[in-house]
Amino acid sequence: MAVAHRVYARALVESALQEGRLTQVHEDLRDFAAAVDDVPELAALLENPEIDRAAKASVLEELLTGGDELVRNFLLLLVEKGRIAELHEIAREVDTLIAALARHLPDLHPRGAAAGLHLLLDLPDDVEEEALVRAAQSRGVGLDGLAPHCARPGRPGVILGYGRIAEPAIAGGIRALSGAIEAVTPS
Repeated sequence: MAVAHRVYARALVESALQEGRLTQVHEDLRDFAAAVDDVPELAALLENPEIDRAAKASVLEELLTGGDELVRNFLLLLVEKGRIAELHEIAREVDTLIAALARHLPDLHPRGAAAGLHLLLDLPDDVEEEALVRAAQSRGVGLDGLAPHCARPGRPGVILGYGRIAEPAIAGGIRALSGAIEAVTPS
């Protein structure tokens, strides 16, 4: 899967998390992807590279009137950037990320996806950052602690790179990170 799919998917997940609407945004995105599957004319319109982006945006504006603003804006951004034909790949990436986070790290919330190819994961105050980095690395998960990148001490966190990770490896990496967090969290 191309890196662009990950960037778009993670940006949507991060925005939904920040607004406290991850479940609703996820459902609305899945519903729209299902509608594209159910309406061949809509799929043909969105996937045809010869149809003007403005025409696609106009149709989406009309279809999504009254819908979730974050999802509407996200889909319009995909049209603007010429990525709307990749909707299903992006939706699968969102599904993968949300499922892995919910299963293995339900209390932690990533941020920073919109900035590029890394996520910042804030840690609970009782988790020692350096110990987590060592524990994660011993489990095959490469990450950096946040402290070496900060001008002054702050909340513990880690930086996760995702630009070169294949989609099937995401869940395994998050599962291993969850185990590392459990190993270094005081009882």
